Amino acid sequence: MSELNDVSKRAAASHSPTVGAVNMLKSTEHHTNSAMQPITSWIEGYSKRQQFRRMAQSLLKEKDDTLSDLGYDRHDLEGALHLPIRNDAMQYIEARRSKRAMEARRTKSPRLAG
Repeated sequence: MSELNDVSKRAAASHSPTVGAVNMLKSTEHHTNSAMQPITSWIEGYSKRQQFRRMAQSLLKEKDDTLSDLGYDRHDLEGALHLPIRNDAMQYIEARRSKRAMEARRTKSPRLAG
């Protein structure tokens, strides 16, 4: 019989107003965090883009030869500056750099006579 009393006491305690309020606050906190995620994500993207913009603007002051030595292309940097914030500008630059490197290897490698 005492087991039954213990079970009913635990059940009553789990449904107490204090426990319910704590659970409600946790639920509200989770809802607030999930609602803030898009805003936080946008702010992080904007901050990252501003850092890229500062770097790109300082690089664009250099001569084309210097940019080439550093592995950049003026047109790629200018194009990356015009991407939407949700796009990663450095990924764009790296993709363009890789594409140029592959094209350069293709033109430099001798073709096999077939």
